[in-house]
Amino acid sequence: MNRHKWTTLLIMSLSSLMATINSSSLNAALPYLAKILHLNLNESQMILVSYLIVLTSILTICGKVADIAGHRKIFLAGTLIFGTSSLIVLLGEEVYLIIGMRIIQAIGASLMVASGPAILLSVFEPEKRGFAIGIHTTGISLGLIIGPPVGGFILKHLSWHWLFLINLPFSLLIFTSIMIIIPSGRVQNRQNISYDFNGMLLWAISVPLILISMSMLAHNNYSVILPLAILTSGIGLIVFLIRYELKLKNPFFPVHLMKIPAYYGGLFSLLFGYTALFISNFLIPFYLKIVLGLEPHQTGIIMSITSIAMFATTGISGYISDKIGYYKLCIAGMILLTLGIMLLSFIRVESAIWQISVAQIIIGSGLGIFNSPNTTALLNIGGSSNTGITTGLLATMRNLGMSLGTVTAGISLSVFNIVLFQDRIEKINEIPSPVFNILFRYSMILAFLISAVSVYLSSIRKGMPPISTEQK
Repeated sequence: MNRHKWTTLLIMSLSSLMATINSSSLNAALPYLAKILHLNLNESQMILVSYLIVLTSILTICGKVADIAGHRKIFLAGTLIFGTSSLIVLLGEEVYLIIGMRIIQAIGASLMVASGPAILLSVFEPEKRGFAIGIHTTGISLGLIIGPPVGGFILKHLSWHWLFLINLPFSLLIFTSIMIIIPSGRVQNRQNISYDFNGMLLWAISVPLILISMSMLAHNNYSVILPLAILTSGIGLIVFLIRYELKLKNPFFPVHLMKIPAYYGGLFSLLFGYTALFISNFLIPFYLKIVLGLEPHQTGIIMSITSIAMFATTGISGYISDKIGYYKLCIAGMILLTLGIMLLSFIRVESAIWQISVAQIIIGSGLGIFNSPNTTALLNIGGSSNTGITTGLLATMRNLGMSLGTVTAGISLSVFNIVLFQDRIEKINEIPSPVFNILFRYSMILAFLISAVSVYLSSIRKGMPPISTEQK
């Protein structure tokens, strides 16, 4: 095995840290960036959603490309794209330049995420690969913790451009290190695998159509006919994809596994849970700014609480799940997530900071308890022959939930503002504080209902099939 395996692990963990800091710092800083650049709600939302849409759509395809072209080559390309795209912010302050940059960043991130774990598997012994992947994953949790305070610090002391330019030194270090440590050809290609490119293409088209249509429905700039037509097309392609996959011997989508309640329950509980989470994640920074008048660095600290709680409970949950099984922990995690969001629906201005902080602790603990057992359970059900597609589906459901949550947050604000106040939202920062407080509470009720569905979906995994003989 590679004598530089620990250095390789450090570099791969640094890459996940970089990408996560980029996203989480921007999420916390967005309300203040929106004010600096005079962005309306649609523009603010698209800075986040454009990244998630592209990532969700092409992540699995990038994994297939990496299998064919070589994981080292694809990882290097992703690092280069992700880092250098940040220079686009120096061309001007137009929002469409920023959105374009985020789309290019998502392509780079997809290439890195799809190839990074495979590089780790190639340099570690089989008995240490689980540990290596676990350490690599901690880079994500650490990035979620560090990102919000970093975003607040940048806006307080530096130019907003550094929210993106911070990627450059990270990317340069990672790119150079991989070039030196992992020689070309060390990561083996797998060109004899059968690929369902038609299925991948259908997936890559249908998911963006659904997400884009929901984003259009969140605003009043379009006739309702157009977004509904796009939404119908996306759903129709999903239905066609399933029917098409049922006819194939080696389909892109694991239709046979989706017939197992514990498998689809785990995937869709993840989807609904992250949708509810990101409704709150999108709206809380705006609440802290509009209603409470907090500074960027203060918002960053509060937004990091969820990630700290998640980081603290993930390892413990994984250890306990080996002792008592996955079912109880998965459902307990989703119950905690739901209770945390329910607490936000009762928010009062005079006690908002402690309510948000306590809710963030409960939500983060729930996610930390849920994620590790849920991932292990699904990998066990799928067996070693479906490890790649299961891992891809878990990442896709997570990112799809993030996208849907962000879009749903915008829709809920617009709809509740029209229903309750007969008014339309142009710029989110211009919503009066008392109005936003009410809209926030109603949006959290919606998030609570969505999260409650995730509890039900977690509960249907009871009596989960045993570990497949492949996994033993």
